Amino acid sequence: MTLSPNNALGWHNNVRIIACLSVVSLMTALYLFSLGATLVLLFTVAELSLFTYLTYRICRRCASREIIELSENAVTLERGYRRLEFRCSMERMATRIEVERDRWKNLQLFLVCRQVRVPIGAELNEADREHLLKQLRALVESYQNRFAILS
Repeated sequence: MTLSPNNALGWHNNVRIIACLSVVSLMTALYLFSLGATLVLLFTVAELSLFTYLTYRICRRCASREIIELSENAVTLERGYRRLEFRCSMERMATRIEVERDRWKNLQLFLVCRQVRVPIGAELNEADREHLLKQLRALVESYQNRFAILS
C-alpha cells in the first residue's frame, strides 16, 4: 500500500505561479523604486525569495511517499522522498494499529509493536486517513481469515 499526499499542481506548475507573481511584484517594485521608494525593491526580493523557498519545501513534502507492506511474518513501513529515508520492520503477529485523536480532534494512526510506535499517514488529510484506516482494517481482516483457513 503506497501513501502520498495530494500534489495536484506539482513543482513545475508552482514555478509558473511563482514566475507570474514575481513579474507583477518586481514591475510594481521597480516603478516605486523609480519614484524614490528604494526599500520597496529590497523587501520585494526578500518576500519573493521567502515565498519561493516555502513553496519548494511544501512541494517536496507533498512528494514524499510511505509504503506499507504486510507479509506473512512482517509489517514493513518505508518512508522517503526520491530515496529511502526511514525503514521500520515489525513482527506481524505482534503489530497492531492504534487510533487516536489529537487536541484538534484529528485522526492519528500508529503502527505499534512492543515498545516501537511509528506514525503512519501523517501527511494525509483527515478523509484520506479515515479511508486508510478502513483499508488497513480490511487488509488485516483478510490476512486473519486467510491464515485461519490455512491453519
